[in-house]
Amino acid sequence: MSLSRTLSAFANAINVVLLWSAGLLTIAMILLIVLQIIGRYLLAEAPAWTEEAARFAMVWAGLLGGVVAFHTDADPVLTPVGRDKPFWLRRVQAWARTICVAIFSIVILYYSPGFIGRASLHVSEALGWNLGMVGAIVPIYAALILVLAAIKLLLFEQSRGEEGGGGGGVSVDL
Repeated sequence: MSLSRTLSAFANAINVVLLWSAGLLTIAMILLIVLQIIGRYLLAEAPAWTEEAARFAMVWAGLLGGVVAFHTDADPVLTPVGRDKPFWLRRVQAWARTICVAIFSIVILYYSPGFIGRASLHVSEALGWNLGMVGAIVPIYAALILVLAAIKLLLFEQSRGEEGGGGGGVSVDL
């Protein structure tokens, strides 16, 4: 199996796990909200823990979904450059995107130990969960984005050889 196929399969496997995780967390969030609505309006007393659990599920689902959006190129792009453009222009875009994503992710990873350390000193009111565990999604998000950005760049650079050194059109879809 070639390097590009291995990297692509690895990125796709990560994406499938994250997509399912984000989907299940979204479903859990919706069910928790429905339970809270039923408790509030039909039973006149909503369980206190449902709001907190729904909020935590929303945060985790949102950040995992953000990684999925990045992987599938569904995230916003400031300067779209299609495959009809010259290779050098697409290369500049690929490198610029990777450098920006790396800076963003590295800053998050740098400050994450302090963030999680401070958060772990507290527990949530209703569930009694350690907030460091809830906030752990932040460095997970940054690390996954960084890994996928590196894979995208490697696949892009690998595609140059398949294009015959110039502008053609080989698909490097992740």
